[in-house]
Order: sequence, then C-alpha cells, then structure tokens
Amino acid sequence: MELSRNGQCIAYADYAPLKRTRVRNLQTQVEVWGDTATSGAAPDCTTLDFKLDGSCQYLGFISGATNLLAEPTVAGEVYRRNLSIGSIDLISRHAAPAAFNSSSQLLMSANAQHFAYERLADGATPSTWTSWYERRSLADTYAARADELSFQTHAVTDTGAVIMATRPPPSVISTLGRCACLAGRWPAAQVVAPALPDLVPGSNGGSFLNGGSGRSEAQGGNLVAFSSLASNLIDNPLELDAAVGVYLRNRLTGTTSNVLAELALQPNGDTFHMDISQDGRYVLVRSCASNLVAGDINGQCDLFLIDRTLGSIELVNVSTAGAQADTEFDAQAAAGVSDDGRFIVFSSWASTLAPGSYEVPQIHVRDRVNHSTRLALPDVPGGLDQVTYLTSLAPRGHFASVIAYASGLGESCRLVGIDLATLQRECIGAGTGLPIAANAALSADARFVAYHYYTPSAHIAIIDRQTGTARTISDLWLAPTYIESFSFSGNGRYIGTLTTTATGTQIVGIFDILRETWALPPSVLGSLSPGQMLGYDGTALYFSSNAPLLPTDLNGQVPDVYRVQAAGLGIFGGGWQGGFE
Repeated sequence: MELSRNGQCIAYADYAPLKRTRVRNLQTQVEVWGDTATSGAAPDCTTLDFKLDGSCQYLGFISGATNLLAEPTVAGEVYRRNLSIGSIDLISRHAAPAAFNSSSQLLMSANAQHFAYERLADGATPSTWTSWYERRSLADTYAARADELSFQTHAVTDTGAVIMATRPPPSVISTLGRCACLAGRWPAAQVVAPALPDLVPGSNGGSFLNGGSGRSEAQGGNLVAFSSLASNLIDNPLELDAAVGVYLRNRLTGTTSNVLAELALQPNGDTFHMDISQDGRYVLVRSCASNLVAGDINGQCDLFLIDRTLGSIELVNVSTAGAQADTEFDAQAAAGVSDDGRFIVFSSWASTLAPGSYEVPQIHVRDRVNHSTRLALPDVPGGLDQVTYLTSLAPRGHFASVIAYASGLGESCRLVGIDLATLQRECIGAGTGLPIAANAALSADARFVAYHYYTPSAHIAIIDRQTGTARTISDLWLAPTYIESFSFSGNGRYIGTLTTTATGTQIVGIFDILRETWALPPSVLGSLSPGQMLGYDGTALYFSSNAPLLPTDLNGQVPDVYRVQAAGLGIFGGGWQGGFE
C-alpha cells in the first residue's frame, strides 16, 4: 500500500485475478485502475511494484505486461501513469540495453521526475545470475546504469539524489550526486523518532507507543515518549546494548534522549514506557533490568518512577513496608502516574504488595506522599475473587477507572471509578441504561468518561460524571466492524479511533464531540498497532506503524512512531481549522 505525501490518495494491490494496482482518491472516493493500458485494455500480466508521487498526480509502477503502450515493450519495464489524463510514459529506456528478466525495488521521487530500480537477469545457472541498478531522470533521454547502488537504497529525492542506508565511499558519492537526508515536512504527519542527524534518519530497531492506559505526549506535544529497540537514536556509549529502551523526543529542539542514559544507567534488561506527566517531569517505566536501583533482588519486571527534575529513579511497585513483588508476568501491564507525581496506579500479579487473599492481577495504588500501597478495591463483599484491570487514569483528577469482575460488585458495576486519595468507589454508568463496558478512558480532570461497548456491534458513549448524563456518540458515524482501540483527549472533547472494516482495512480518525463532526476524517495510514493515542488537546494523534509512511522513514518495515497533527487551536481557539501539520 502507498499513501501520497498530501494524504489525498492511496494505491494498493488488487488480485482480480492478476495482481494489479488501484488508486483511490480519499477526498472524492473515486477509484481507478492505475495500470490500465493507454488503449483502455487491462494489462496482460501482473503489476510487480508501484509508487505514488507526493500530489497524487502520478503512479510509477513495474509491470510484466507487454500491451500497455502502442509501441512494443517487454515484460518487467518501469512506467509512469498520469492519473489525471491517463497517459503512460516508459521510464526504463536505456542507452545500452542489456538482457533482463524482471525489475524490482522501484523508487520514485515525490515530484515523479526521478526513478531508481533494480534489473534482474536470471541466467541458466546460478553463476550467470546477475543484477544491477538503473537511474532515470526525465530530464535525460535514457536511463543509466548505477551499479554503485545497493539493495539498501531507500529513497530518491526531488533533485535526483539517492538515499542509502549505508555510507558509500567518497568516490561513489561523487559519481551519483549528493547522498543526503530528505528535507522538508510532509503535510500529513511526521516521524517522531528519527536517528542521529548525521545518519540516515531511520531507527535500526522498532519503536512503539505504550498500548495500555498511559500517555506519550507532554508539554503540549513538545515532548513525545516512546519505547524502542533501536541503538542509533542517541550518541551515548550507554546506548550500545540490545535492549528495549525509553526515549523522549523534543520536537522543539529536534533532539532525542534516553531517560535512563540521562541518569547514567545502562539497564541489563528491557525497559518499557508506561506514562509521562503533563509537564514531562515524571516518566513511569516498567523494566526487567535488575541494576536500576540498589537492592532490586526479586528478578521481576518492576515499575520505576523517574524524576527528571531531581535526576532520580525510584522502585514503586512495593508494599507499604517496602516488600518487593513476588511475581510480575507482564512487562507492559497498564500503569499511570498523576501529574503531581503523588499517585502511581498499576496492575500487578504480585501477592506480596497488599494484605489479604485475592485473585491476580489486581490494581494497586501507591501514594508517594504517605509511602503506602493499597488495593484499589478494598473491602469488596466476598473479596476480590476475580481479576481487575486498569483502564484509565485522570492525572489531574486523582481518579482512576477499572474493569472489575469481583462477584461482590454485581453485574451492574463492572466499570468502577476510584478516588485515589480516599479509595471511595462508584459504579460508572449505573442508571444510564448502557450495556456493560468493554473499555473506558477518562478526561484529565475525571469529569468525562469515554465508554466502549458492544450490542453486538462496537459503540462509544460519553458519560458526564458531573451531570450524571450519558449519550452514545458512535451513532453519529457509521459503526465500524471492530474498534481496535480508542483514545480520549485530556480536555474531554475529542475521540481518536483505530477501527478495522469488514475487509480488514485499518482506519484512524479524530471525532470532535462538541461539534459532532470529524476533526481528522477517517483515513487509511498504513498498518497500525493498537496503541494509538490522542494528545491532551486532541489536535495530535500518535500511532506506531511498520509501513514507511513518509519519505523520511528510511528503515523499511521496521515499526516507527508517527504524529499526525490536525491544525487549529482546539477547544481554546473556537472553530476547528482543518488540515494537517
């Protein structure tokens, strides 16, 4: 699948029955075959590869067909189709023709003027199998061989420069022109986690968001926190490991830091991002390392709070008496920190953190002011005979929501709200007539609850805890087949959704509850992971994808973290302006 840089069109493979390419305009919903012959006939063979330009005007593709043009062509040539008028140009004209069987690895610049591709010649024996690269600029009459290129070639710029994952020797650079990083910004999104500026900006290991209840945005979107297996995001000897780490991307300064390297720590195990306070001071991580604090002897994946102001780290999944967890199965079990750093709410499999007998996992509340750890649901009639899951934390409201299955709570009290200071609980949604919740998310002040349920299709409702009212908002748009995940803005105005259609297509969008319209219309943005989340004011959507969605994403199918910005000032600035960053 290919997405144009302006986000207007997608191109995708269609098997009917040959593999062909279709292009859909996401604004007009008009769809065409991109590889149709100039005569209007269908190609007589498979389309092998394709690329969209930046403005949805051209489709570049490799085809095994021989009937696309009036002039004779052979299978495996490279073509460019003008999507507006339907004309086709033969790109792979060569000054010195060489025998080949097929072509692959097509690259096209965003302005559709420059191309690079591989030629393959499959000889009768393995020793006679050969391959080479060709480059073609439409300013030139013919394509030229470029044997200096490698299979790690990743992009062609609008000036014809070739981006490669490896640094070629100076002689090769002078032959090909300048190898450089792509400049400029895509109007729909940006990669949050590029590598060091003196390297090609693609992480060499997968990056991803917290898929649980935590946040990734701080300081109004200036800071973005994420986990990554990459080792080329920072210039620090402590980065030379093969473990997952937690990083902060400062979008204002364009710098990336590792939160443990800032403390001069090199963990001996994986570390995952859980949550970050709104001001960026507190970062909550879960780590399987045993060398982050003195006396960590339980051999479990524990929870740690980093205070970036004090430069300190603290083990927080401990009992009131300081006992460590005896069992922690899930390294990414949900957890959150309040904005003032006082409360840590977390899911734990341990039986040593609070008194009493209970099924695990259960939700615990760590009060760092009172140095106490308590069960979030104490004194339930009959005890906690079933498990409990954390769904959300209101970081300014000192309030959390959980899904609880304890029989003593009753069927009508599955979604439970908890005051973190008093541990008083309420049955959220009781009396509203809505079905049992499948999941929920809180606004930052805990006034609003976004409520996910099935009857039998997926729906989202909003509960106003202050007025006691509730309404289903998913009726305002076509109910999807399946909601992979949803997120709630901190100001309680926007819902971000990741849905899957009946055909398996993943669609993301931002819905404006106040205006009852889409702030970010449902869009296909590639293969996404379920951990998408909205920023506090709802104007930015963060997600992880293993699809290369931008020209600056040069690490192929390695997952990266993206940020899509919908323009405007949100709830503080009146009407929504639309558009993208």
